[in-house]
Amino acid sequence: MAKVITLDGVRYPSKGWKKAKPQRKGDRRKVADSCGEKRCFLRPSTLSYPICKKCSSSSCSCEPDCRGLLAAYSRAKANKAYRISAKALRLARRNKCSWARKK
Repeated sequence: MAKVITLDGVRYPSKGWKKAKPQRKGDRRKVADSCGEKRCFLRPSTLSYPICKKCSSSSCSCEPDCRGLLAAYSRAKANKAYRISAKALRLARRNKCSWARKK
């Protein structure tokens, strides 16, 4: 049985990221223009592995989101992109995400 990562009693800590992430290319370009490519994407050359929320009509949050970091980490592990998964884990520990605590 696989181990389930929990976040403060929530079974799926990346829940809600599907709606919060910049999905379309236009959303991703808007985030990249306002926050910077290297700050909000783990692979900035192709604007993939987003870790910041998408911009709303009034403002942009340029801080990495723990849900985005977990989604990027698990997706990078599945795709065998080890440098990106290590970078996601390092950023999650720096931002004190509860799923990335050292054991």
